[in-house]
Amino acid sequence: MPEHAALHLMLPQFSNLLVKVFVNQPLGKWLTASGFSQLQCRRFFTVVPFVGCAFTFVLIHPLKMFGLGPWCSTVLFTIFNGLNALHPAGFKANYMDVTAKNGGLVSGVGNTVATLGAYLGPLWIAYVLSIGNWGYAFVSVAICNLVAALVYGTLSSTTPVDNGSAKKSN
Repeated sequence: MPEHAALHLMLPQFSNLLVKVFVNQPLGKWLTASGFSQLQCRRFFTVVPFVGCAFTFVLIHPLKMFGLGPWCSTVLFTIFNGLNALHPAGFKANYMDVTAKNGGLVSGVGNTVATLGAYLGPLWIAYVLSIGNWGYAFVSVAICNLVAALVYGTLSSTTPVDNGSAKKSN
């Protein structure tokens, strides 16, 4: 019923806000105080959400089949959005780590690549639904998250790519 949808739609967004405001900075400070390097912090804030989000997406369809109702999906999407709120301290902050002089360019390229998902995602899900069901769609999103975690977790760096390469102008 539409009159009951407000809370189901609000909770995931609220969890995202709470994590960004109350968790990211204290967690980052704690990780740094615990001896995590800048690269390890960036990887933590990126890989953990990708893996956690994959786990929540894999659970959505099977738990629905147990008749747990909309609250099960709401809880899982709330966890998903809360985990996604960790990303700004991970790969998004990493844009500024890898370049001292071209942050706008690196951020623009990164956002362009990210926008491809917003374009291709609905096309992919429509295709998956035409040959299967929502379970396959959720698993495909989970696989994308796991691949992203693997790629970022193994290939990311905090070493500036333009360090020392720019000529000094008088």
